Amino acid sequence: MKLLYRTAATCLLFLVACNGFAQDETIGQNVDDTWLHTQVKAALIGYGSANVNVEVDRGVVQLAGFVKSDTERQAAEQQIANIEGVKRISNQLIVSSGERTAGRIIDDGVLAGKIKFDLVNPGADNNFRVNVEVNNGNVLLSGFVPTEADRKHALDVVSKIKGVAKVYDGMDVKAAKGEQ
Repeated sequence: MKLLYRTAATCLLFLVACNGFAQDETIGQNVDDTWLHTQVKAALIGYGSANVNVEVDRGVVQLAGFVKSDTERQAAEQQIANIEGVKRISNQLIVSSGERTAGRIIDDGVLAGKIKFDLVNPGADNNFRVNVEVNNGNVLLSGFVPTEADRKHALDVVSKIKGVAKVYDGMDVKAAKGEQ
């Protein structure tokens, strides 16, 4: 059994290390961010975490998604405020109290698919990943992008898509090496 755990841990570290090289991060920073992500997700269990997307970049924790109340929004942030390693919290949770019908949920899913396709269109010059969430036609773009130009490009692409009611900018620009 110990061999199984060691093998799994070694594989995890290898995958994290490879991912770190691809994103111009050190292996240690990538491991730290991965561990912090796990701690944040665990802390959010029971606080509407199913609707909360968590991203971590060099100790900056981004919370994004649609929640039902400002109380839920604040509770998510309070749950993670004292976790060791959290340098800053970027709370991009959007309060959306409107209920959605089954048809609206399907329409939102189709719209999310269209947005994701347009953002990663083979002809597009994108070297970043943006999280896309849609609620009643309102679109939240979140995640860490390399530059301000990438942020503006993503917002421009999405704002032109038919069916988008409003675009919320929940993206943060990645910190440069040495910044926090």
